[in-house]
Amino acid sequence: MSSRMCVPSLGVGTFKVKERDVIRRMLREATLSGYQLIDTASVYQNEQHIGVAIKELNASHLLITTKLGPKDHGYSRAMEALERSLSLLQMESVYLYLIHWPGAQGLPREDPRNKELRKESWVAMETLYRREKAKYIGVSNYEVDHLEELLEYAQVQPSVLQSEFHPLLNQRDLLKYCLENGIQFQAYSSLGNGELLTNSVVTEVAALCQRTPSQVLLRWALQHNVAVIPKSCKAEHIRENANIFNFTLSEEEMLKMNSLHCSKRYCWDPILVK
Repeated sequence: MSSRMCVPSLGVGTFKVKERDVIRRMLREATLSGYQLIDTASVYQNEQHIGVAIKELNASHLLITTKLGPKDHGYSRAMEALERSLSLLQMESVYLYLIHWPGAQGLPREDPRNKELRKESWVAMETLYRREKAKYIGVSNYEVDHLEELLEYAQVQPSVLQSEFHPLLNQRDLLKYCLENGIQFQAYSSLGNGELLTNSVVTEVAALCQRTPSQVLLRWALQHNVAVIPKSCKAEHIRENANIFNFTLSEEEMLKMNSLHCSKRYCWDPILVK
């Protein structure tokens, strides 16, 4: 069985955004700017504010991604975790539910129990999928080894892999694996925590395109068949980030951006999780 989907190529991230009024303004601008997808997670501690904002804005058309936290690995905990998230979001189901991290909170990365617990979690995800609590299911921060392991026992294949992806970390092997196995790659940290906005190559390409650095970075990902979920609390940046579908980077410009790869991460490294 497959839960394969056509994930929206653009969404809004909400990591580290916890203020109710800020979230309401973000979702209002996102709705006005044509975004379809809002990305959250139990560990972000903002699901309740997102649920309230959606009600207040009459924005039930928005598609919601949330995630199973590392503390909730294991069958029973995973089943209960989504019910908590749905209660906070004031929803009957979510569009996409992801395992946030391949390891369990409190266990060393090399602990073999990580493998056992994430398998239990995936079985729970499949149960939730069949019960229509999540329209699609997937994973986040999995490496190729984790995906290979998952596909050995999955009865419902993952729709999405969400992982760090930007010109300094092009994830070539991981992206190739996803493309070959029908898994949509979705990027987080597309702007390198803001650091890439001043990168000399990025600003050079942006000048050539007469676009902003953020638009160039997001467009670069789209042209690698990668969906993006940039985060911004500012209305002008939310609008700016949505304006990436009316231009294309040339082959030369893509090559310039590709040349930046140096395996630099701005976020967590899951490669050592066994």
